[in-house]
Amino acid sequence: MPTGGRTGATSTLPRVSIDGERVQVETGAGPRYVPLKSLGVGGMGEVTLVDDRDIGRKVARKRLLPGSGAPDVIRFVDEVRIIGKLDHPGIVPIHDVGLDEDGEFFYVMKYVDGETLEAIIERIAARDPATIAHWDSTRRIEVMIAVLHALEHAHAKGILHRDIKPANVMVGPCGEVLLLDWGVARPMKNFSEGRQALATGPADNGNGTSTSTSTRMADTQSGTLIGTPIFMSPEQASGATDTLDGRSDLYSVCLMFHEFLCGEHLHDDVADLNALILRVMTMVAPSWHALHKRYGIPVALGYFLEKGLQHAPADRWQSAREMLEELRAIRDGRCRSQCLVTFSERTLGDLSTQFRRRPIALLVGFGVAVCLFLGLAIFSAYHLFK
Repeated sequence: MPTGGRTGATSTLPRVSIDGERVQVETGAGPRYVPLKSLGVGGMGEVTLVDDRDIGRKVARKRLLPGSGAPDVIRFVDEVRIIGKLDHPGIVPIHDVGLDEDGEFFYVMKYVDGETLEAIIERIAARDPATIAHWDSTRRIEVMIAVLHALEHAHAKGILHRDIKPANVMVGPCGEVLLLDWGVARPMKNFSEGRQALATGPADNGNGTSTSTSTRMADTQSGTLIGTPIFMSPEQASGATDTLDGRSDLYSVCLMFHEFLCGEHLHDDVADLNALILRVMTMVAPSWHALHKRYGIPVALGYFLEKGLQHAPADRWQSAREMLEELRAIRDGRCRSQCLVTFSERTLGDLSTQFRRRPIALLVGFGVAVCLFLGLAIFSAYHLFK
């Protein structure tokens, strides 16, 4: 247990009350953070919903469990300082740090009253009609774009998340998307500001709530494997933690996106941990054709996933920025022409864009083309049968 320092955050702002024409100002006293309910307990910490009496709002407080040893304290401090380096709308900020009434380290963060992507995927897997109707392919793309924005920021700061999964993505009440739980994040090796280093060297909702009742191997592992095995890249599953770069996180994003689109995980049929690790380390990326045939995934997104799930990092998407540009192009009907189907989708997308921008000109052009075609047909028929 930590010793010394401030034990229990004390309220400092005065309380103001009005009794008729009399105004009373009472000096702040008592604890600043009043516990309301537990939001979840993980391997080394507990998250509680608390009332911030000074500011007058509900926040989430994460603290170390009593009896935590030095390794947990180090991880906790690293988590605080890593999050402190990140300033992005898609990453929950830390408001305060200190020692609680039991002398345990804590930090306070924004409370997000939303639902995890894991909960949404569970309803999709259950074929809930309302969920499927609401979460069309465009909305699902938008969620991945938001996640990639947050990762792009973290990678630009030299930070790897290492535990990308649906339980760590929160969709807030206003549609905001947040990438949560940076407890196993770490700096990239051989990183310099402005240039990402490339291969040179219980889950909670950000407020601690685990929303899954699944018994699959989707809980963060400690020890040799850092992260969640079912969402690991091949290189992460091999234990090569010192050589991981941003492409490992991006592989995990593609696994998560596959589950979001299909309603099932690529490895859901594996129950044994050793078999799972072997599958992750040897799996061949599913082809766009197989994804389209089995799940009805749009061909352009099938190509996107096929590239993102390649075994070798050099064969995948190389940055979050590259993935963002591709997803935006697919969303806007500007996907790359990689086969006859994507050529047709791109052509229709271009026509749709031109029609929105110049509807009259496009209609006139179409009318002229039809008239020329009919005129040519009549002329040919006249000379053929005269």
